[in-house]
Amino acid sequence: MERNIAYPTALVSEIQVRVGWAQVELLSADIQEAQVALAGDDRSVREMVIRHEDDKLTVEQPQYGLLPHFDSKWMQIQVRVPREWCGNVLLITVSGAISARNLRGKEVHLDTASGTVRAERIQCDTFEMNAVSGAMQSTRVICDKLQVRNVSSAINLCEMDANTVKVISISGQVTMDFARPFSSLDLQVATGDTQVYLPGDRAEVAFRSVSGKLAAEGFEGGSGAPSVRATTIAGSLSVKKRKEAEN
Repeated sequence: MERNIAYPTALVSEIQVRVGWAQVELLSADIQEAQVALAGDDRSVREMVIRHEDDKLTVEQPQYGLLPHFDSKWMQIQVRVPREWCGNVLLITVSGAISARNLRGKEVHLDTASGTVRAERIQCDTFEMNAVSGAMQSTRVICDKLQVRNVSSAINLCEMDANTVKVISISGQVTMDFARPFSSLDLQVATGDTQVYLPGDRAEVAFRSVSGKLAAEGFEGGSGAPSVRATTIAGSLSVKKRKEAEN
């Protein structure tokens, strides 16, 4: 079963999707309206709540925060906006995968308990990803403030362009690749190892750990250098130059 609804983007400044187990995709396209497309088994599609109030478009699953009913088969939600749209985004799932790509926004928040999170080509003021056990992957995110939290799964941030960055991880592996120098990077990691790739040879690195090790040779500090502050229990930190910077 399918449902398709469209709204004038002049009336939409914020998009919120709150679901339990459905897969969610948000992207921009060459269109003139904000479009919501649902596809899934009949019961799940019928039960979805879609409302537009006070410039906020909300898509919500009745089972949000609860276990799904076992006779459900599948559910996919796709929200498309015009390429020039710029607003606030909040996507939340319990176990469903989240994908956001080719977006311009003000504040973009992607949250899940155990679903995977993927973000590609996002430009915004604030970008935030949160997960308990779902793996995270982002590519070409441009923002002023970046914050990522994950308990037990891998974090992989590629070609990032951010001013201030904060990453919190308990046990997952963390890999961060920066296309441009940042102002500050705050790392709080318990036991997972972290690799940071920087576009140049300037960095002021401070590392505190109970048993983890630091590998960061060949970088110069001083005024204006990117600040890397890392605190771990047993996780090690490796800071390296990006390959493009080495050539």
